[in-house]
Amino acid sequence: MKKNFIFIAFLIFFLVIWQNATFAQSKNKQTNEITILFAYTKKTALEIGGGAKTIQEQADYGIKQLNECLTNSKIGYTAVAIPELVEVDLSENIKDEHAELAELRKVNGKYNRVHQIRREKQADIVCLIFAGGKQKDEMMGIADLNGDMMVCHFGIFDGTYIFPHEFGHNLGAEHHPNDKNGGDNDYLIKFRGELYRTVSNNGGVAIPYYAEDRTIEYEFKYQDKNANWKKEKKMVKLGDKNYNSVPGMRIQAKKTAQLGENLPPVKKNPNAYTARLVNASNEPMPEGAKDAFKVVDFTYNPKTKMYTFTYNASLVYANIPRDYQIYLVDKSGKTKPQIVADGGINQGFPDVLKGKLESFPIKSGDKLQLRCCGSDNEKAKVVSEITVK
Repeated sequence: MKKNFIFIAFLIFFLVIWQNATFAQSKNKQTNEITILFAYTKKTALEIGGGAKTIQEQADYGIKQLNECLTNSKIGYTAVAIPELVEVDLSENIKDEHAELAELRKVNGKYNRVHQIRREKQADIVCLIFAGGKQKDEMMGIADLNGDMMVCHFGIFDGTYIFPHEFGHNLGAEHHPNDKNGGDNDYLIKFRGELYRTVSNNGGVAIPYYAEDRTIEYEFKYQDKNANWKKEKKMVKLGDKNYNSVPGMRIQAKKTAQLGENLPPVKKNPNAYTARLVNASNEPMPEGAKDAFKVVDFTYNPKTKMYTFTYNASLVYANIPRDYQIYLVDKSGKTKPQIVADGGINQGFPDVLKGKLESFPIKSGDKLQLRCCGSDNEKAKVVSEITVK
């Protein structure tokens, strides 16, 4: 009997140790994630193409870019979006994003309901996506340094790495000390006439690394004169001992990852904005919302040799075509398509682009293909095709 008791006691002890070890391992996995709750204003849903669905696409794209930067800089943490979005019943454009960030910080202020949902979802960081803003700051985001709040214009999720830049502020990353006005600085890389920077810096085009005392070999992508994508590697200096954000980011990331589980209760403010959880996959398009991008018309006049390209586009930059190309395919269809025109697509409601194809012999029966693409490394897709008469 005594032996059985000792055996049972030992078994219980072993199970407790094993359970604690499993729980600790599970907890460690969770603390390697920083969760973000994305909220957006009702006005933004009206201005952005596709409503909540497009906002979700933008948030997902921003998270993808952010995790690329966190991985490259070996921060040791992954950013994860809360599956649902929060729609805030604010029907006016935000005029001052700095003032809005100050309001968002107030747990019992106008965004009180967002804080309640944040606590329910145990989110570490809140990102409010807004429409409007001051003219000079319209395409921007701001974030608390070593904090947990961000306010981002919906236009920053467009492949420029501004969202990872703002997230970096939450983890303690600062701008280059000499870069006070968003100008060029010592760590910009010039490649094929373009200036490149780290995510931490301002000025130039970002590469997906935060500033640190490290030199890397980075593969740049560019288009040749025939619009074919090429790659070229070059050594890039990311920072030095005086400009090294990454060590501090690793420390702050550990603290940030624990915020969501330790939020205090939130009191109810009857004067706060109404807010609700939204599942973007089944949320209907808000009445009055605009299409993200749609080709209205594409024509070619053989007599004047003029092409006309008419399109509708919302203000949103992300996930819509931003460049177009016109290809010529002869009537046999056997020759390789030749690019005869290309250009950028600007926002518009709608906009008309025109041009002449004087340098190219276009005959009856030939086909002209209008192709559009949304990012530098994305292959242009055929959106319209006409046969020349």
